[in-house]
Amino acid sequence: MAQSIEDLIDAEIQQLNEFKRMAKNPRMVALMRELVTRSNGVNAAPAGPPQPPTPGVYTPPRIAPHKIGGAATGRKTAPNGLSKAVAEAVKTIKPHFSNSELAEYVLGQGFHFVSKSPRVAVMAPMEKLLKAKVIRMSRRGNGTQPHLYEYIRDKQEEN
Repeated sequence: MAQSIEDLIDAEIQQLNEFKRMAKNPRMVALMRELVTRSNGVNAAPAGPPQPPTPGVYTPPRIAPHKIGGAATGRKTAPNGLSKAVAEAVKTIKPHFSNSELAEYVLGQGFHFVSKSPRVAVMAPMEKLLKAKVIRMSRRGNGTQPHLYEYIRDKQEEN
C-alpha cells in the first residue's frame, strides 16, 4: 500500500529534526563537513582545530586514506600470487598450451582466482613471461583457434 503524502512529509520532518539535533554538536558538524567534502571528491582538511571528544558520544578513529596499489607500490595488479603460480605452471604444463588451458591447469593446482575470468587473468603474467623470453608463442591463433605457447627457458639454459 502506498504511503500518503502526509506520511512522507512527516517522515521528512522527522529526519530534518534529527539533522537539526546533530547540527547542535560541533563535533558532528565537523564530521558532516568532512563526509560531504570527501563525497564531492575534495580531500580537504577538516575546518578548524580538532574538537575534544564529547563525553558519551562515540568518536570513530581517524583512518588514513587507502593508497591504491599502483600509486603506492608501482604495481598494476593485486599481489595475490597469480604471477608466481603462472610462472610455476608453465614449467610443468604440457608443451603447447593456450591461456585457457593454463588457467584450467592453475585452477587444478589449487590456485584461487580473484578474477571472474581466469582465462583473462592469466594473460598479464603470460605477457611478462613472453617479454622475459621464458615462454614463446609456438602457434599464432586465428578465428576460433587460440594462440599456443611453450616453455623455452630450459632450452636456453641448456645452450
